[in-house]
Amino acid sequence: MFFESSNYCTNQSVKMMGPRYKQMCFLTAIACIIAFSCKPAEGRLPFPDICPESCTCDIILLQTNCSYANLPILPPLNNNTMVLLFDGNLLNVVESKQFRQLSDLRYLSMAHNQMDEIQEDFFKSQSFLIHLDLSRNKFGEVPIALKHLRILRELLLQGNQIRTLSKEPWNYLTRLTILKLDTNSIPNLPMVMTSNLGKLTNFSIANNEISSIPSGQFANTTNLIHLDLHNNSIFTKTDNDVLDSFAEVSVYLPTAATEEEYRMDDTAEGMVVGSFQGLINLIVLNLAENAITKLENGIFADLSNLEILNLDWNGMKVIEEDVFRIQHKLQILTISNNKLSHLPQRLFEDLRQLRVLKLDSNHISDITPLTNIHMFHLQSLYLNDNSIKTVDSRGFKEYTSIEEIYMMNNKLKHVPEVRGLANLNTLDLSDNNIKLIEPINAFEGTDLQFCY
Repeated sequence: MFFESSNYCTNQSVKMMGPRYKQMCFLTAIACIIAFSCKPAEGRLPFPDICPESCTCDIILLQTNCSYANLPILPPLNNNTMVLLFDGNLLNVVESKQFRQLSDLRYLSMAHNQMDEIQEDFFKSQSFLIHLDLSRNKFGEVPIALKHLRILRELLLQGNQIRTLSKEPWNYLTRLTILKLDTNSIPNLPMVMTSNLGKLTNFSIANNEISSIPSGQFANTTNLIHLDLHNNSIFTKTDNDVLDSFAEVSVYLPTAATEEEYRMDDTAEGMVVGSFQGLINLIVLNLAENAITKLENGIFADLSNLEILNLDWNGMKVIEEDVFRIQHKLQILTISNNKLSHLPQRLFEDLRQLRVLKLDSNHISDITPLTNIHMFHLQSLYLNDNSIKTVDSRGFKEYTSIEEIYMMNNKLKHVPEVRGLANLNTLDLSDNNIKLIEPINAFEGTDLQFCY
């Protein structure tokens, strides 16, 4: 009966329970394959002869669901449980012996509890565990007990109080593909950690206190596809190797920051050429809300497959001309809410696949580097809240796929050239100095539905 669960997962349950249940079904299907030839050990009770009060049990999925039952302790569980959901309870201590008999576990969620430590031998019997969620607890460090989970694929530790990443257990978690460490207090990434995560595809460590990414930090994580580093304290040094005054960049740093905490000395590297070395398969990189005031040539030298790059809210002043030289596949580039006043002439020359470009809320006055090039795939352009006075006579005529242009709150006196842009449906020129629409046929050949 257990192996007839595929129809159950794909019909009523998935429709009723939503995305989270789909993931559960997927992981359980994997577990079914692994366990197909396994029989319950002698003496084990058939599932679900034991089903704790306040929990629900599923004979088909071999699942015990005790989520949000306000339980302060882990109740007796069936030995054959493969999926255990114990998130949203009041658990702060779990004895190793309570987990010893759960050797068939594949999927475990203990998120939203009050745990601050786990005994070192806690997971010694869970050699088949694939997914572990310990997010939103009170861990001050990554539990060493994780070293027993040699085939673990997904580890969620976001929303804890982690301040340090020790060498263990990373030496043993070599099969991780998804790792989430967001919203902790982590100040740096040990090189020994990332060097052991060669199979990692998704890594999120946003909302922490990381200030530097040393050269070679990700040299061994060549399978990484998604990297989220937003809302940290990553900085770049100026030509004088001195960070801009704290008063200038503090608005881009975490709210708890003090000048003393973020004073950068000669030993701090910040973000340097080589910081992203080895990330040849990276598709998404989020560096928003840091203190990256300068992008120098070569910083993204290995990121030839990058498709999405977010650099918003950094206090950025300088971007060197060849920074995006090999980003031929880039489709979304956002550099909003920075301090850019100058765009180098060849900056966007190689971004021929770009679909969305956001340069709003800067100090840009000249957009010639944009109108000088062909962006055949560009669909959305955000230039609002800058200091643009004029657009040269070519206007945006080369943007044959453009659908929306936002240029409100600038200093324009004339409507830019948009005639013949058949896909253009939105043009926002509000809050400029335009008093007269000239020529009369300024919007001829467009598909404008919204014009401000």
